[in-house]
Amino acid sequence: MKSTVRIRRKPAAVRTRDMWRSRARDTEITLLVDDLRSLFKSLKLDGCVRIEKKGLTPKNATRAFQHPMPSAAAVGELLTVWHQDARFLDKHGNPLPLKITGKKSSFSELAKKAVPKIPVTILFDELVKLNVLHVDDTGLVRAKTRSLPVYNNDEQAAIHTVRSLRGFIKTLDHNLSKRQSSLSQLFHRIASNDALSAKQIPRLKIWLQRHGQDFLESADNWMKNNSLAATRPSKQKKGGVQSSIGIYLTIDDV
Repeated sequence: MKSTVRIRRKPAAVRTRDMWRSRARDTEITLLVDDLRSLFKSLKLDGCVRIEKKGLTPKNATRAFQHPMPSAAAVGELLTVWHQDARFLDKHGNPLPLKITGKKSSFSELAKKAVPKIPVTILFDELVKLNVLHVDDTGLVRAKTRSLPVYNNDEQAAIHTVRSLRGFIKTLDHNLSKRQSSLSQLFHRIASNDALSAKQIPRLKIWLQRHGQDFLESADNWMKNNSLAATRPSKQKKGGVQSSIGIYLTIDDV
């Protein structure tokens, strides 16, 4: 006598729930692919291009995006020092206007301290091109912003976009692989609201611009004060880990 195996079916409510979850997942994946295609189009990239066409291997391609053009990293480091180092600040804590050359309180001294491996003239030209500084009528160099305005330059904007996307993907991938241990996860939280009036968006942008900038400057100060260069100057080239903290605002249907 043959025994029969009875297959227990899931209750209807459970099957319906699983079906809607699957559909929701597929919809999100479709939207993600569409968003990536739109991003590649904005970057003027072919989403299907293979790395080998540019003579790069995956390994050195990754290294290239981790270390972008020296001028981009140099500009950011120089602006940080200009806004933090007491030698380049006035009594109110604002960046001093600097002479172009000289041994004290000069742009050349600042450049040599912040990024000694980059020629001063290259840094100066990059900052002028990016509208980060200007020379006043007395010949003094004045800072116009604290952070690098990457979207003023197409090349810088493309590098910034790709690096930001890769950093966010790496955070998500890390947390998915470490989801059983909350202590190993990288911080990732989202404040979301589905019923905010469109009239409030300009106010939200202004609010985030102010508070987000303050937070990032605080984070920048903390990382700089706790970096190997600050705590162990003789070992600053060994054992360093690249770390980044970012804030973003996303708005649908605008």
